[in-house]
Amino acid sequence: MEKKKIFDGRKIMIMGLGVLGGGKEAAKFLAEEADEVLVTDLRSKKELSEPLKSLKRFKNIKYILGRHREQDFRKIDLIVKNPAVPRSSSYLEIARQEKIKITSDLAIFLDNFKGLTIGITGTKGKTTTTHLINAIFKSGQKIFMAGNIGISPLHYLRGRFSYGILEISSWQLEDLENKSVNIAVITNIFPDHLDRYRNFRDYIKAKSLILLKQTPDDIAILNRDNKITKKLGESARGRRYWFSSSYFKEENGCFVKNKVIFYRHNGKENKVISLKDIKILGQHNLENILAATTTSLVDGIKSKDIKEAIKNFSGVPDRFELTRTWHGVKFINDTTATTPEASINAIKICRSFSYKNIFLIAGGADKKLNYTSWAGAVKKYSAQPFLLEGTATPKIYQSLGKRGIKAVIFDDLKKCFNQIISLVKRGDTVLLSPAAASFGMFKNEFDRGRQFTQLAKLLK
Repeated sequence: MEKKKIFDGRKIMIMGLGVLGGGKEAAKFLAEEADEVLVTDLRSKKELSEPLKSLKRFKNIKYILGRHREQDFRKIDLIVKNPAVPRSSSYLEIARQEKIKITSDLAIFLDNFKGLTIGITGTKGKTTTTHLINAIFKSGQKIFMAGNIGISPLHYLRGRFSYGILEISSWQLEDLENKSVNIAVITNIFPDHLDRYRNFRDYIKAKSLILLKQTPDDIAILNRDNKITKKLGESARGRRYWFSSSYFKEENGCFVKNKVIFYRHNGKENKVISLKDIKILGQHNLENILAATTTSLVDGIKSKDIKEAIKNFSGVPDRFELTRTWHGVKFINDTTATTPEASINAIKICRSFSYKNIFLIAGGADKKLNYTSWAGAVKKYSAQPFLLEGTATPKIYQSLGKRGIKAVIFDDLKKCFNQIISLVKRGDTVLLSPAAASFGMFKNEFDRGRQFTQLAKLLK
């Protein structure tokens, strides 16, 4: 007997196919679980050529590309929206007026997955933390990793998995319905995406949804060193665990004491790993390790397995990634540092291992963030800024000027790179850490990092 489809007899709309991969996997799943699927996207057929090619075999998918049509939002049973589509879209408002349900691939997944879910969110560090948890859990468990890393969790829904490890953005959290993840991890919260949210308060509210839609049987793991997540911990509905780079008393979680990570549970403290055994650099990465360690210990992973995974973990591409050393010059790709705070961390790490020049490539698209502290860090740590054109760049240029720092703006990464190469000497560092989004000059932040890495590798 043929298994009944989840959306048998229903017409599904996918609003926003996207180009990073998650949309096409969701489309494949929905094409197999519904009678009819309509994909509508503002991008053209040419821009979406890669995901469209992989969907060619599905004859029950129809496409409206390069535009949205009002009538399509009135004659559909269910809309699965891409997280990048704002909830305030006028087309979604038409659907609401017609009483049409609006959902997401994550919400569908959480309603149907039978295993345990671990969700990681935060302004910085969520990707590294997600990958590290995945590396730790690989010993003996059937797991998968999906979400904001570019893979829809629906891709794994038919498999028999014990755990789903999900990186979740604030945009994805907005689309949660009545259910959250079993274990929620918040790495930290700083101002971000203020081009999408009315203010920082609304951004915090979106992040907090991962906690507010949990049950008392769920678990919340939070950064005690971040003032926003510490405050959110007071309203967590799940059982609460902390992580901190400093010692704290009584409560459950991980902390650092005498350069060793300890775990406390119900008053009992145990050593996990010495800081000297950690490969990845920086205070922010220490916090990522603490978050992953706490998550793993809460779930019962043995300390020896956690220690082994951390010792072998060398980081994630595009996140403070040493892509090449050329004639004694280090090239570091930190393209995912799209906020001032993330870029400041990268500058600090560079200065910690280098007394030579730091040539900093920054600038890009505006997310309505403040660059005063960033410019202060550029001056304090003697980084030499080279700026890429973008809507945030005039604001960055002005912030640097107020600190007495001169910078040149380039309309092309290769021109910027070549200018730096004419200046570098042995022992210098070339750091791509933009403190801004990538849109405009690049397809996305990964394209920016790829181009930088390619330029470094082409040097003779």
